[in-house]
Amino acid sequence: LTERAMEGEQSFSEVFALRFKLYRPTLSDIQWLADQSVRHITPDADRVVEELKARGYHIYIVSASYRTAILKVAKRLGIPALNVCAVDVEFDAQGKYATYDRSNVLTTNEGLEIVVAEIAKRGLTIYIGDSVRDLAAASVADCVVGYGGAKHNPRVEREAHAYIRTPSMLPLLDHIETHLGESRLEGASARLPVPVHS
Repeated sequence: LTERAMEGEQSFSEVFALRFKLYRPTLSDIQWLADQSVRHITPDADRVVEELKARGYHIYIVSASYRTAILKVAKRLGIPALNVCAVDVEFDAQGKYATYDRSNVLTTNEGLEIVVAEIAKRGLTIYIGDSVRDLAAASVADCVVGYGGAKHNPRVEREAHAYIRTPSMLPLLDHIETHLGESRLEGASARLPVPVHS
């Protein structure tokens, strides 16, 4: 379901709601997912984040996944919790699923574009993602870099400003220089959603 929505084959908002009807994750499930997400952080993402922070960039993670899991990834990468845009899931006293934040714009079809647009108001914005849904950021970001290190996506490769084919995220640094120009980056703040792949 999620893959069809991410590839634009089905309404993201419909799939998001349906997913919770079919599968009601417990708090333990989410904690397990958080641990797995940290184990499978995209290769060299930590080095890229460290380098971008040294250049003065502000790093954001934009994801329609569960905030609890994404926060653990953010902590591992040294990204502030306030820079994590994700979806809250609520549980009862026994740790059973109760509901998710239905008001969160990231659960809608236009959500990703809206969130990135808000971030982009603060300065030069670079977005990296691996799905067709991520291409929506192109209308509001200065540069969209496709990531194909985990799974090649021909459409993302065609439509993104640049494309990474290797598992490592290190080529992102060269793409930033090539497509935007180092002179434009001096003193600017860029925003980079960091993908996590299992």
